[in-house]
Amino acid sequence: MSPMSLKTVAVRSFAAAFVSAASLTAAGPAHADPVAPFPLAPNDCDWIIFNTDDVIQQDNGLQVHVSWAGMDGGGTGSYRGAQGYDWSGPVDGGIVKGTNNLDFTIAFHEQAGPYNQGPSPHAPTNHYTGTIDNETSAHGTTVNDSGVSNAWTMAGDFRCIARAPAS
Repeated sequence: MSPMSLKTVAVRSFAAAFVSAASLTAAGPAHADPVAPFPLAPNDCDWIIFNTDDVIQQDNGLQVHVSWAGMDGGGTGSYRGAQGYDWSGPVDGGIVKGTNNLDFTIAFHEQAGPYNQGPSPHAPTNHYTGTIDNETSAHGTTVNDSGVSNAWTMAGDFRCIARAPAS
């Protein structure tokens, strides 16, 4: 090969490498859609309950106060119901291990009621299921033992803790 043809090969090789590298780092069009949907939460973390006291806001206006017993659930739930009855009960469940899902039940019993009001109303049991989102808040559905369903939300009181690598 002549010295001129070696120089031509070198220039062409450099140009090809430069164009390839530039095409890998160039931004796509602003309207490009992701190839796959983004997950709601990282899949390499364990979620914990960060706050000890939370409020579940139900879409029927009910506010259930939850005092968590630990980082994964348990504790006590309470609320003020209709006609001045106060209800509380143990929280059974919490965060489903290894997921960003919540699954817990509160079996309420009467704490206090209006004086001389007659017989107490039925003590409800609510089953809550939901998802922790990437903003560290949660939302879901609750169904009580009478079959009534409500949507609920809870403010950002969850944290993602990186999982230890598998051994």
